[in-house]
Amino acid sequence: MKLECAPMMRTFCPDSRFRFARTPGHHSAWRGWWQRWWQIPVLVLPACLVSTALQAQPHLPVSCMLATQPPAQLTDLLDEALCADARTRLAWQQIQLQSARLDAQLASARPELNLRLETGRESGALAASSGHSRTATLELGWLLLDGGRQEAATRAARLAVTEAMAQRDTAFQSVLLDTAQAYHAVLDAQQALQARQALQDMLAALQPDLQQRHRSGKAEHTALLELRQARTRNQISLRDSALALTVARARLSALTSRAPDTPWPALADTAAPEPDTTAFTAVDGIERSLSQALDDHPELAAARARIGVARAALDQAERAGRPTLGLSHALGRGRRTGETADGTPVSGSARQTTLTLTWPLFDGGVRQAQRQAASVEHATARTALEDQRQRLAVSVWEAYQEWRTAAAVQTEYQDLVRLARGLLFAETARYQGGDEDASLADLLTARQDWTDAQIEQQQASSRQRLSRWRLAASLGRLERGALRPTDAPGRLAAAPVPAAVPAARPTLPPTRPVSGGCQPGTLGQGDAWCVPR
Repeated sequence: MKLECAPMMRTFCPDSRFRFARTPGHHSAWRGWWQRWWQIPVLVLPACLVSTALQAQPHLPVSCMLATQPPAQLTDLLDEALCADARTRLAWQQIQLQSARLDAQLASARPELNLRLETGRESGALAASSGHSRTATLELGWLLLDGGRQEAATRAARLAVTEAMAQRDTAFQSVLLDTAQAYHAVLDAQQALQARQALQDMLAALQPDLQQRHRSGKAEHTALLELRQARTRNQISLRDSALALTVARARLSALTSRAPDTPWPALADTAAPEPDTTAFTAVDGIERSLSQALDDHPELAAARARIGVARAALDQAERAGRPTLGLSHALGRGRRTGETADGTPVSGSARQTTLTLTWPLFDGGVRQAQRQAASVEHATARTALEDQRQRLAVSVWEAYQEWRTAAAVQTEYQDLVRLARGLLFAETARYQGGDEDASLADLLTARQDWTDAQIEQQQASSRQRLSRWRLAASLGRLERGALRPTDAPGRLAAAPVPAAVPAARPTLPPTRPVSGGCQPGTLGQGDAWCVPR
């Protein structure tokens, strides 16, 4: 269906040749063209008024410059990881991509204005006339009605931006959690390496004294073999600890976009930030937190956005068979020179307004297949959301139980370190005091147990801290701005230890006499231990 307005001079059809009218002069014809300039703004202005404003595009984070020396604090490591990790950059780029697609979709609903310039020459026996022709055409096209397909496409584009932003939050939480895990892995490896090295130094210092005792007949040859065996075993553990530290530092380097062989300083274990889990670790707080997490968790928000995108695609497929209504308006101006009756150039102008109604009737079943595919995709997205909700609930419950267990285990390991240290004091005093029942094997075992207890206590401390991180991440509450600085829990690793072979009698912890009800090797008040005098 076409609706054509009466031309001011001659009717001009964009798909046919100009039909020129002679004018008194070339300049007067172009003056008539410019007098009709107001027709285009009158048609464009309503489109600008009804068009939807563009959303503000999210900007990429400010580019960061990594420090020359790797930082030793977890706070600085988190900032560097958020800035340098590829996952955060990909998340921001995905948001920018979806925002650009949304802008393109919003712009497609606005009218189009095009300028077309043509020039040509006709000659030959079959040509109607010979000469040159030049035309200029200003065209305006506007899709007035499309059956709701534009609205569905715009809704899908907006939901795609929402999904990208939710995926960005998920990526940020993953980077924060991975950085905290790598940081504590380095701390554990550092502590293990220090403890193993201290044990190796103690065993090396014990070697000369034991050899002197063996020469004087106070120690058997088996004692030397036991010491050598202990040193060999500890040397193997020392190499394993060094390897673990190297691997942990390489992983931490990767998170901050550094080379795997980057030299790292000793990481500080003070004032390390942690998520504030006091709100959802109360007696009834975990149930409320789980319910809230099922509503606003970033992964679930992304899944819901995908359902919306699939629903919008289904709406587009269902509305593909509806009629469309379009409006077009064209203003043209042309000039021809060549063989005419009086030899003067011919020039003229034209305009055309067209209202087009298109109604698709038959397409061979393409739209039906597209609707079926969109319906299956929508059902798949809903199933994925239900699966995500179930896995999230299990993840939250596991993280909560891990947090409860880790807190209790850490306390038990602190007691284990105290017990191992007291046993080491007792065995050292017996061995140096010349007790007949004392043996080098018991001393080495006590020292090995105390070293293992230190390492296990550090690992328990890291596990307890990371349980807070995992609980916050499972609830979708792991945010950089919500971290609070906390002091590192006190460890007994730095407690005084008796020297391997002291020149004089070692200064032992306060003890109580055996006759007072204190048995050797038992825990006294505070750090006091019962050891034989």
